[in-house]
Amino acid sequence: MEILTRIFRRRHKTHQEPSAATPAATSDIEGSADNWLQSFQTLLALYAQGINLLRENHLEAALRCFDEATHLDPRDALLQTRWPVFGDYEAWGYKGVILYQLGRFEEAITCHNTTIEIRPGDCTAWVSKGNCLEAMGRFDEALNCYEKALEMSPNNTDGLYARGRTLAKLGRHEDAICSYDRTFQSNVWLDPPDVWTAKGNSLVALRRYEEAICSYNRAIEGYSKRVDLRPGELFPPLYNKAVAEDELGRKEDAARSFKKAIEMASDQQARERDRARSRLVELGVACRDGKNG
Repeated sequence: MEILTRIFRRRHKTHQEPSAATPAATSDIEGSADNWLQSFQTLLALYAQGINLLRENHLEAALRCFDEATHLDPRDALLQTRWPVFGDYEAWGYKGVILYQLGRFEEAITCHNTTIEIRPGDCTAWVSKGNCLEAMGRFDEALNCYEKALEMSPNNTDGLYARGRTLAKLGRHEDAICSYDRTFQSNVWLDPPDVWTAKGNSLVALRRYEEAICSYNRAIEGYSKRVDLRPGELFPPLYNKAVAEDELGRKEDAARSFKKAIEMASDQQARERDRARSRLVELGVACRDGKNG
């Protein structure tokens, strides 16, 4: 408590501070430090509880924690200068992320706007706001947010990937590929399979099937190394690789890839899985006819 009191006194002294503090003034400072410490401890507890709930996917409960944190205002004491890790802007950011996951995009954008108002240089808030706009189909506005984030942090991997993803949705596949490549270059240790899949998709759109297959292979390799592989994650690169092989006339390779994709599909990918099964049947006939001939 003595350390906190000294920090509080240092941060809030004025140019006309008397040479010696009176007992009453010292008592006020210690009381303010006590109030700040209590508020800060409550804030830490809410953050810890909210993050744990978020990890367990209890979104509504986590949202309540961060909502309560936004109503705490210990900034009249030490947080007046805004600590780099804990402060109400972080709670607004978490609220926005959770609301995005709940599909409440307009509310999420309001939260991210609040974060940006408090900390205009918060790159993550700009990317998160862009994600909401992208989910709503407002691609040009989303792209502006990603560009703003990349102005602040040119090598931000989330911003580069999101920018490429949105450019692809706008049909600008060459630009999207450049953005994906910058994602890889921004961190030589980072090899995200979802970005390789996205790059492959843009290459397919440009009919560059050989390059697309290489990208899908990198994605499949990356996903296969994950110990926490989620259901359905391997399906998109396997399925799309099969499509590219099919376009190149490699029927047997395509049949193998479709078969692997079907095995890795989740229940949410039932429609694409059925499409793969139908094509696999057709390819089976084609392969047999080819061998008989």
